Amino acid sequence: MNDIAVSVTIITYKHENYIRQALDSVFMQKTNFNYEVIVGEDASPDNTRQILLEYKEKYGDKLVLILHDENVGPSGNSRSVQKMIRGKYVASLEGDDFWTDEYKLQKQYDILENNPQYSAVCSDFKSVSSEGVTVIESELNLKKDIVKTMRDWLNEGYSVHTCTVFRRNIFPIHDEKYIKMRYAERTMGDLIAFTLLYDAGDIYVLRDVMSAHRIAGANDTSSFAYSQKTRAIEYTYMFMRIIRNLEKYLDYKYDLSPRICSRIATVKLGKLLGSVTYKSSEMREVMKSISFKMRINVYYRLVKAIIKKAFKKLRSLYAR
Repeated sequence: MNDIAVSVTIITYKHENYIRQALDSVFMQKTNFNYEVIVGEDASPDNTRQILLEYKEKYGDKLVLILHDENVGPSGNSRSVQKMIRGKYVASLEGDDFWTDEYKLQKQYDILENNPQYSAVCSDFKSVSSEGVTVIESELNLKKDIVKTMRDWLNEGYSVHTCTVFRRNIFPIHDEKYIKMRYAERTMGDLIAFTLLYDAGDIYVLRDVMSAHRIAGANDTSSFAYSQKTRAIEYTYMFMRIIRNLEKYLDYKYDLSPRICSRIATVKLGKLLGSVTYKSSEMREVMKSISFKMRINVYYRLVKAIIKKAFKKLRSLYAR
């Protein structure tokens, strides 16, 4: 009999400096239900695997390890983990992030158990440097718990973090149509996950800071964040393909083009701020590939983001 209520999933690659903290933050959880931890290790060239084997000796069957002999990429690694899930709910955690509240799983589990209208539960989170130093104490700075909808997803994008608990049955992992859409690209699974979560229901966001997101450092060349900075145009085209695949998968139930506009505006802003590199000719080709209406939307979002950053800078100066 399966008595696992929550499956905690972690995909990891080159996380020897972080994976202990991630695992410790999971195993410190205090719950009145059983949970398992499933880790997919993608043939890291460092000591990540050795560390996982140490934890396996300590925690036994509570820790399930999937050890790839060859690198399969984030999507392939994620798929191998999803096949092993047994819980009614799934809690996702990146191998370089960690949880900060020992009752995180219990609180989020209780909300989902008592509120069938929610597809997932997130929380506020803090950002830390690659060395673990807190950079931002509260990313969302909420005064109360809130609820996010599909409309918020289209207008705001990633306004909540991926450290979340969601209902397992939302993702039909054995359905061929889903598999073809989900694994058409090697990465950006979060884009697909959030779209399907919002399609299934609203997302409840707790005001409490319950997790920490690690910002990629200059030496974290294997991280997705680093790759996006140096291969921004390539990832933008990938983003666009995923959005179009999602629209088709959902039988064109939604116009997801605002997500594309937001992505392009973010890349443009990154270039202005010096955090993203690409040739101007490459961006011109991207803009040519979208409709005139979408181009207007891109510039609207870009100007809005610039004004927001300017006001934030002014507030910080006056606060000194």
